[in-house]
Amino acid sequence: MKNYYTTLSAKILSVAQSNGDTTSLRRQLYFTRADKLEKNLNTDDLKKTFWINIYYAYFLIMKKENIDLNSRYNLKRIRIAHTEISLNDIEFGILKKSTMRLGFSYFVNPFHSKFVKKMSIQEMDYRIHFVIQSITLKKTIFNYYDSELLNEQLEETMKLFISQKLQQAPLFQ
Repeated sequence: MKNYYTTLSAKILSVAQSNGDTTSLRRQLYFTRADKLEKNLNTDDLKKTFWINIYYAYFLIMKKENIDLNSRYNLKRIRIAHTEISLNDIEFGILKKSTMRLGFSYFVNPFHSKFVKKMSIQEMDYRIHFVIQSITLKKTIFNYYDSELLNEQLEETMKLFISQKLQQAPLFQ
């Protein structure tokens, strides 16, 4: 049986990819109760699937709204469960387990909201980095992420991203 929230996230992403109006779908997310969302996203795979799709959808939505790249990540424009969060909250707070970037290092961020901490994955998955980079560099290979295929999708995204980077790397002599 499909999870309602991962299906909703894929639907929002699909409409965003086709430049459609996502307002009514996003309204559903806003009026969802946080405890219901937490209860239904009860595994890391469900959380990763939902939040990757939401990140991707909102990245496209903000791009369409011509929000400049520098402020796109910090703007608290994503409204879920009566809470406003940013792309950085999703990436570093939820998908990368409440990390905070300080220079070239990452630390646990004590300033994330309760909502972000509740929604955060339990186990860090290094493949998330490659998915986020693929989205921001517009080199995604999947229309959406599916919780039943998630491990294969993450693995394939990572391998493709690395192989593309290796092809672009200058040869050392």
